[in-house]
Amino acid sequence: NVNNADNIQNLTLRLKRDDGAVVYLNGNEIVRNNMPAGNIYYDTFANTSASPGNENLFYSWSIASDLLQNDQNILAVEIH
Repeated sequence: NVNNADNIQNLTLRLKRDDGAVVYLNGNEIVRNNMPAGNIYYDTFANTSASPGNENLFYSWSIASDLLQNDQNILAVEIH
């Protein structure tokens, strides 16, 4: 929940994934990591498998804060 979305200037998303992920904020896709271009379905495979040791890496992105809305925000993540 956000009280005043206009006061938030910076967002950072940190993601740990195995093997691919698509992240949405309020229904808008904000990050696609190790996933093919185009439509993604529940049975879409990641581009590659995470190699051993890379399964615990965190990936980071700056996210546009204008996607936040006042009150409730929904962050959804698909892991593939």
